[in-house]
Amino acid sequence: MLKNYFITALRNLSRNRSFTIINVFGLALGISAALVLFKIVLFEKSFDTYLTHYDRLYRFTKKVVSPNSVELEGGMQNPFAEAFKNDYPDLGIPVRTFYIGENQLSVQNVTGDWSHFEQRDGIAFVDADFFKLFDYEWRVGDSETALSKPNSAVISESLAEKYFGVTDGGYDRVLGKEMKLNNELTFFISGVVSDPPKNASLPFKLMIEYESVKAIFDFYQPDSWTSTSSNAHVYFLANENVTGDQIRSVLPEMAEKYMPEGENETIFQLQALADMHFQPEYNTYGNIAKSKDFLTGPIAIGIFLILTACINFVNLSTALAVKRSKEVGIRKVLGGVRNQLVLQFLGETFLITILAMLFSMGVAELVMTNMEDLARYNLSLDLLNDTPLLMVSVAIVVGVTLMAGLYPSFILSGLKPVAVLRSKGQSSLAGNANTRRGLVV
Repeated sequence: MLKNYFITALRNLSRNRSFTIINVFGLALGISAALVLFKIVLFEKSFDTYLTHYDRLYRFTKKVVSPNSVELEGGMQNPFAEAFKNDYPDLGIPVRTFYIGENQLSVQNVTGDWSHFEQRDGIAFVDADFFKLFDYEWRVGDSETALSKPNSAVISESLAEKYFGVTDGGYDRVLGKEMKLNNELTFFISGVVSDPPKNASLPFKLMIEYESVKAIFDFYQPDSWTSTSSNAHVYFLANENVTGDQIRSVLPEMAEKYMPEGENETIFQLQALADMHFQPEYNTYGNIAKSKDFLTGPIAIGIFLILTACINFVNLSTALAVKRSKEVGIRKVLGGVRNQLVLQFLGETFLITILAMLFSMGVAELVMTNMEDLARYNLSLDLLNDTPLLMVSVAIVVGVTLMAGLYPSFILSGLKPVAVLRSKGQSSLAGNANTRRGLVV
């Protein structure tokens, strides 16, 4: 029976080529746009979820209240991390990071001279415990000791290839190599790690031992509670069974103990890493934070586009109903029942939807791999490794099949065989004209 439905559906689609082509491309246009939008939403929601301790990671922030304004800042005073670690050692591990983004890096060439390069992103100073919080795959080196020595640094695979020409996996040849930052700081490579994924809030590719920051920044004041840089962040790994509320409860005491009195009041705060990408009021590194309201728009637009494509499908299908009315009448005279006809027409819709989905995947992939100028990143469907998007794609196929196919199938299967065979199919379908007009509107 199913085989017969399939063969009949293929014959009907082949016989009505214009109808098939218009519906396939119409649905594909809506589905491909929806796939791109849904992929963007899923990508934005996936930030940092790959981290092992994702649910226990936080960032300290602060609110500065002055007589004329209230400012929210991600930058923290340099002594904060050490003070918190000493005062509350049972709560977890604080780690300092200082991101500097675009700067000059220099390496020695075969003649012993220094070659200079512009590195536009990924340079940061971090504490030795950084790798206890943030996951990297180690190619060579030890995460426990890589940043334990002054002026030591860990480099990513892509930078090892760019600056040292390592393309064969021989990353051990990079260990001990010297580099310069802005011709002011000379450091040596103590480890090589994988590049951070696209959905990392901390896009670090070169991580230098934190205290080395004083070699290139005159304003660095290690003991000052009044000096702050927006790039100096403090991240925190809470110990097991330690809640965010427990950490927050000690912050007023920290502010009272260490912050000098003045006209401005500083209130220390705790931000879950899961919220960091969706709170743009605090400054972030590299990847721009988005408001959660930003995600509502693409979802609504994607659903609207799919609904519009389904409405176009319904209009074309009901317009074709007159042409197929005699087919329905003959099937009913020969013993066909309504349920069988509904399944047949739904099967035709399913085939069209599958063709549209396959075509839309190609279009969506082409769009996503060329949208860096618009979205600041490129994406890929990669359905086999993206379970949420695969589920969305399956839901689209099933949903479009039902939304686009149910109404035409019930209209066609409900025709009276006697009226149809007497060439009154037009009058039998006349009652649907207003419905079609409404769908057009």
